[in-house]
Amino acid sequence: MAEKKNRLSNLTIVIPTYNRQFYLNKLLNTLPVDINIIVSDNGMFLTDEFKAKFINVKFILQDLVIDALQNWNKCIKAVNTDWFMIPSDDDLYYEKSFDIIEKYINQYQNADLLIFGHNVINENDDLISEWRPKKLLEMAPPSGFNILKYGVEARFPSMLFKTSKVQQLGYIDESYKLTAGDSKLIQMIALTGKVVFIPEIIGAYRTWPNNSTVLTLGTAGWLAEIDRWQNDIEYYIKNQIPLSPVRNFKKIRDEVYGRNLVGSIINKKAKSNFRDVLFFLKNVRFPWHASFITKLKILKALLLK
Repeated sequence: MAEKKNRLSNLTIVIPTYNRQFYLNKLLNTLPVDINIIVSDNGMFLTDEFKAKFINVKFILQDLVIDALQNWNKCIKAVNTDWFMIPSDDDLYYEKSFDIIEKYINQYQNADLLIFGHNVINENDDLISEWRPKKLLEMAPPSGFNILKYGVEARFPSMLFKTSKVQQLGYIDESYKLTAGDSKLIQMIALTGKVVFIPEIIGAYRTWPNNSTVLTLGTAGWLAEIDRWQNDIEYYIKNQIPLSPVRNFKKIRDEVYGRNLVGSIINKKAKSNFRDVLFFLKNVRFPWHASFITKLKILKALLLK
């Protein structure tokens, strides 16, 4: 594991894992030796020899395989520090990542969520792209939601969560199966807590060809969960934040749906014939309240090869 001079005793790295020992090994070797680390071994695929190498890691053993979001929450509920991060078991960090993290944790101790930038890498660690906030922003509630209302571009390896805020909001909604459970939590934090956007890259988020997102994007079930996510957020605002300045939720809901519909059509066309695409469209709705640009993108995705 990477060496670290300044201890981050108020931070825990929680890692839900499922049968990825090779990549988990790479991740653990990018973490400081004196940081709190919890790994939830879903299905108990990690060998005893592997676990013996990481004596500073707390391993939670789960003999029966549980759903991914259940495993995420199992990790989070074991945290007893002020802050936590929850990378996937195949993500990575960099040499200076935790110096940057320590700087901003100390600077924004009263924040509820710190959002950094991330690189996107493939299965061979090759750089595909990057994302980072455009500038340093400190947003009091519910202003952070205005930046995140159409979707969350940040990824878990580059986000720091205040543990007490996540506990207060009831953790990640495990009833979501395809998408949006994590985005729902992040938006709820932005509505009720202080969010800081920091334009520095601290982690690498790994993507895979034919991953679960690719396989389910372009299905009516995916888009149904997008709608449900938006309904949940609208209900939360109306019942928990009655004085919220967030208005015209029809437009927000349809813009989020429309942006996801564009990706769904593109994904569907790449894997199916045009008849299947038309059948798919008959089983989803058209987002009439989305922006003109998004509706134009939907038509473009449908008509162009």
